[in-house]
Amino acid sequence: TLGTRGLFAIFLIYSGMRPELSDDTFITFQYVRTWYEHGILNWHRDLPLVDGFTSVGHVLLLRSGMGLGLDIFTVNTVICFGAFGCIWLLFLLATRGMAPIPRLLGLSVIALHNGFVFWVGAGLDAVPYAACFFAAYVAFDRAVRLQRFDVWTAVSIMALAIMRPD
Repeated sequence: TLGTRGLFAIFLIYSGMRPELSDDTFITFQYVRTWYEHGILNWHRDLPLVDGFTSVGHVLLLRSGMGLGLDIFTVNTVICFGAFGCIWLLFLLATRGMAPIPRLLGLSVIALHNGFVFWVGAGLDAVPYAACFFAAYVAFDRAVRLQRFDVWTAVSIMALAIMRPD
């Protein structure tokens, strides 16, 4: 709808005003670069291995994009905005049957929430994680209504576990 497109345009403009990246993003980028350049998933090839990092799924997505020859910043932007789009789509699916005004108000809360805008603009893995969490929630809710699990439920729960295994 026109209102949804307008909110998305406002979100894009607003998130462009917050171009800084958080330190967590740079840490993830360093892991991915070391893996891409040296074939080892570590902070630095000359340092001892660490026990883990925040988001396996985010690292795998970034590394896959770099494998296609894309710049890591571009890949991360696509991941974050794609995840944001998924959250909106999932919201629309979860609120099917509601009147248009409450749905639009819900979308505006998502679009204009300062923390969410920062997460997308700063490239944090929180946005893909939130998308996976929301997908698992919607899929589980659907499975309960249908009284059976399906492939979508299983895939969404696996994606959630890969994105943030902690």
